[in-house]
Amino acid sequence: MILAATTDESLARMSDLLVYSSMAVYTLAFFAHIAEWVLGSRSKVGRTAAALTPRVGRPRPPP
Repeated sequence: MILAATTDESLARMSDLLVYSSMAVYTLAFFAHIAEWVLGSRSKVGRTAAALTPRVGRPRPPP
C-alpha cells in the first residue's frame, strides 16, 4: 500500500509539472504570435508575403 501511495504522489507531481510546462510553452507561443502579428508587416519576409498575396478586386501590379 505504501508503494501505491508513493507512485500516486510522484505521478501527481509529474502531472502538475507537465501542466505548468505546457502552460508556459503556450504562453510563449501566444506572445510570439502577438509579436509576429504586430511586427510581421515590417520585416522583409512580411513585405514579400504581402506583395505575393493576391488582392481581391484589384489586379496585381507587374513586377
